[in-house]
Amino acid sequence: MSYTKDRSIRVVYQAFTARDYLNVYNQFANNFSLERVLNGDRNPKWKEQIANHTSATTGMTGTYESVDSVSMGGYLKLKNPNAPGGAQTETVGGSHTEVRYLPNSDTHNNPTLGISAAQNQAMSRAFKQVRSAQISMSGGVFLGELREAAHMLRHPAEALRNHLGDYLKKLSKAKKAKPKKWLDTLSQTWLESSFGWRPFVNDLEDAFKAYDEVQKGAEPEYRHIRAIGKDSKLVSGLYNESFALIGNFSWLGSKVIKDEAICVIRGEVKRKTVTTAMDKARVFGLTPGEFFPTVWELLPWSFLVDYFTNIGDIIENSCTDTREIAWLQITNIQKRITNGSMRPDIDKCKLVNGNNFISAGGNPGSFKYVRRLVTRNVLSQLRVPPLTFEMPGSEIKAANLLALFTQANSVHAQDRHKLRGRTFR
Repeated sequence: MSYTKDRSIRVVYQAFTARDYLNVYNQFANNFSLERVLNGDRNPKWKEQIANHTSATTGMTGTYESVDSVSMGGYLKLKNPNAPGGAQTETVGGSHTEVRYLPNSDTHNNPTLGISAAQNQAMSRAFKQVRSAQISMSGGVFLGELREAAHMLRHPAEALRNHLGDYLKKLSKAKKAKPKKWLDTLSQTWLESSFGWRPFVNDLEDAFKAYDEVQKGAEPEYRHIRAIGKDSKLVSGLYNESFALIGNFSWLGSKVIKDEAICVIRGEVKRKTVTTAMDKARVFGLTPGEFFPTVWELLPWSFLVDYFTNIGDIIENSCTDTREIAWLQITNIQKRITNGSMRPDIDKCKLVNGNNFISAGGNPGSFKYVRRLVTRNVLSQLRVPPLTFEMPGSEIKAANLLALFTQANSVHAQDRHKLRGRTFR
C-alpha cells in the first residue's frame, strides 16, 4: 500500500523602507513556496520483521524545504535643513534579505551534485563496521611488527619518559642547544607518537578485547551498523554586493549557494558464536582472508600510499566476509543550501553622503534556505568502492607528512645549487 503526504506551505516575506521627513513609505513582499512532499509504501509488519532481524525497509522518496531567517533593520540619519530638527532619518527593515535573494518562482532548482562520492565513502565505512563485528584485532599485523613491539616492551620506562613525561622539556633543551636542529627533534618525537606508541597501545587494547571475547565464548548476537558518507561543492557565490535600498542608504549583501550529498547505510550483522579454534582465530584476525590486508599493512610506506589513495580500503573491503549481514538499507540525501545576508555599509554611507552624514547603524539580516531530496531503499549488497586519488585532508595526516618531510630533509638536505637559492626548509 502506497501513500503520499503533501504538506507544502506558502510563506510571505515582507520588507519596508521609509523616510520620516517626507512621510514616504514603500512595502515589498515575496510569496515563497516551501515544498514538503513524501511518497512511500506502508509496511504493517515492520515490528515483527525487526524482531526477527529481517529487513523492514520500504521505498520512500521525499522533498523537504525549509527557511530559517532573521529580519534586518537599519537607519541612516542625515543633515537636512528642510526637515524638522534639521535632520532626516531613512529606515529599512523586515525581510529585505529574503525578498532580494530568495527565488521568486515556485519552481526551485534541484541540487546538481551527484551522490556517488558519498555512496563510496559510506560503502567503505560499512565494510569496516561489518569486519569489526567479526574481527576484534589485526593479529597478523601485530605479529608482523612483533620485533618493534618487543623492543618497546623491553624499554617501556625510557620510551614513556622521553615521549610523555619530558616532551616539552626535551624540545626546549633541543631548541636552546641546537636552534637549527630543534625541528628535527620535534618531528622525531611526533613520529614516535604517531607510528610507535599510539598504534602499539591501540593494538594492546584490541588484543584485550579479543581475549575477553574468547574467554566469554560470545553468544550469537546482532550488531547494528550505521555508515555515513558526505560530499559537497560550491555552486556559486556573490560576496559583498553593494546597493542602496533607499536614497543613499548603502548596504552590503551576500549570497552563497552550495550542494551537499549524504549517504547513510544502516543494517544488522550477525556476530558468530566463538566455539571452535577457527572461531578464535577469526576473532584475532588470523584467518586466510586476512592475508592480503596484513601484507599490505606490513609493506613499507603503505600508510603513505593510503594517504593519497584508497587502495588499503579496497583491499580490506574486498576481503571482508559479508555472508552474515542480516539486512541493509540505503538513504540518499541531496541538498541545495542557499545562505543570504545583508548588513549596513556604514563606510560607504559616510563616503556617499559626505558632510551630510550624521550616523547609521542597525542589525543585519540573514536566512538559510535548504532544499532536500531524499530517497530510501533496500540495499541488496555492499559494493567495493573504485580507486580514487585525493590530497590528504585531515590535520593528523598533514602533521605526519610534515614530520616525515622534516626528518627526510635532515638526512638528505636539498641541494641549494639545484634549487637556485630556494629551499624547502
